[in-house]
Amino acid sequence: MSLRSRPRCGRPRLAACGWLLAALLLPAAAPLRAAEPAPLDLDEALRLAEDRAPLLAAARLDAHALREQAVAAARLPDPTLMLALSNLPVTGPERGRLDGSPMGMAAVGLAQTWVGRDKRAARSEGLAHAADAAQAEGERERLRVRIGTARAWLTRHFRAQALERLLERQQRTRQLADAVEAAYRSGRRPLADALLARAEVARVEDRVEQARTALANALVGLERWIGPQASRPPGRLPDLDRLAVVEALAVPAEDPEVAVFRLQEQVAQSRAEQARLDRRPDWSWSLMYGRRDPAFGDVISLNVAVPLPWDRGNRQDRELAAALDRLERTRHQTEDVRRAREAQIRSRINTWRSQLARLALCRGERLALAEQRVVAMEAAFRGNQAPLADYLDAQRQRLDQDLECIELARKTAMSWAELAFLPIGPVAHATTPSLPDEVQP
Repeated sequence: MSLRSRPRCGRPRLAACGWLLAALLLPAAAPLRAAEPAPLDLDEALRLAEDRAPLLAAARLDAHALREQAVAAARLPDPTLMLALSNLPVTGPERGRLDGSPMGMAAVGLAQTWVGRDKRAARSEGLAHAADAAQAEGERERLRVRIGTARAWLTRHFRAQALERLLERQQRTRQLADAVEAAYRSGRRPLADALLARAEVARVEDRVEQARTALANALVGLERWIGPQASRPPGRLPDLDRLAVVEALAVPAEDPEVAVFRLQEQVAQSRAEQARLDRRPDWSWSLMYGRRDPAFGDVISLNVAVPLPWDRGNRQDRELAAALDRLERTRHQTEDVRRAREAQIRSRINTWRSQLARLALCRGERLALAEQRVVAMEAAFRGNQAPLADYLDAQRQRLDQDLECIELARKTAMSWAELAFLPIGPVAHATTPSLPDEVQP
């Protein structure tokens, strides 16, 4: 085929070739769009953190192990198989022979220690309570993981928001510095204004670098909980102005911290009951069949052994007294933890409410006044009625006010995270409550 006969996209076919090229390139561009990571919302971050939490898995294994032990504790001890050679001569003409003496025999038998049903039930119940306590430890760890993850996720969000504000300020400050420098070169502004503008650029760049470091550290903190997924862009904020614990108008009755001590109290109660039952000794028996010389006949031996608690007042009774003291100590500890948690939760609710009120004031009147001052000083500066230093000072105060509101929003979110996952009823998995309109970016 000659070059003339090769098909080409001439002018009549230009549109068709363009559509063909677009059709070929569109499938290649689609995977690039699909490869963009999806935003990471708080609910997903919490799920990732729970899946990766090693102490949660350890608590589950501990509870499972204790429940297995509880089943075993309800059973009798294993019987003992006994084999014996009795009265075997070792000297004299009959040494090494069992058939030369009526006392010599080869015996086989079984021995069994008999533990009372109530004792076994008490031991099994104590281990079951210990399993419940281990499960409560897992719920307490789950709460710690959820709070830590929420705090890290929210901190990353507000650090990124602060950096965004500073980058915007950096761009505007550079534009202003370029304009002032151009005015200086044209003789409309003094050198001092050009130097002041450049100094302001350097000051803002230093704050940008600090904000970048704060954001990087926030990402490290989030990676501690959810791993590499922390690099995904943040999703939408929840609603920070609602808390289930506040709407219920009550401190959680089954706070995980208190639940752990309540269940440890039940464990101590079971151990005290075991100590009371241990005042009665366990008896054992054994049954043996002895084979002797046919001339003397075989024999059966039945033995019963019962420990004698001859010093019960100094042994078993003191063990019971110690168990009762530990039970009473655990009760006092539970009450102390309950009071401390109640005070802590009420204090955090008060702090959260105060922060919401301060945040509304910061986002409202204070920020509006700072913005009005910037507008007024900009007009005065452009009309040569105010120096550049006053205009920059107004912009700096406007930025400081904005960053102060962001920091206050972050602190409000931290208080919210400490309260948002508290269960109102029995210890259970809490869903993510809805963070405040005032905190929305």
